[in-house]
Amino acid sequence: MWEVLRGPMTQLKMDPVRVENPAMPGTPDVNFIEGWTELKAATRWPPKGGPLQLDHPPTPEQRTWLLRRWHNGGWASLTLCVGQKNNKTWMVFRGRDVIDLWREPPLREQLEQAALLTTGSARDVAELLWNGRLGEW
Repeated sequence: MWEVLRGPMTQLKMDPVRVENPAMPGTPDVNFIEGWTELKAATRWPPKGGPLQLDHPPTPEQRTWLLRRWHNGGWASLTLCVGQKNNKTWMVFRGRDVIDLWREPPLREQLEQAALLTTGSARDVAELLWNGRLGEW
């Protein structure tokens, strides 16, 4: 996911940096000029419409970090990619929405309603992240 998203972010001169920070639990995966995003992925949607089970769902620390940063005026988001190869669905969520949305594994309908963006393009995701809170979603 990082490899796919890094290219469009770099093209937009967002200066993306992958962050692994054991000293501050909850710190999102990617920092860029305008903010932060946590990356989450699943190989497919549940076949019978059940909850989306992630191998690594957002931790309580990640959800709290995103909420805190959002409420302090920063651009913090969660970027979700579901699918493989050329059949991917990308979604971006506000940091303030992640805390409630992932209390339990969410249904696809819940994700679609809460997403700022649903697209098949990593470039679209990068552009939304670049615009950040300017649009005040």
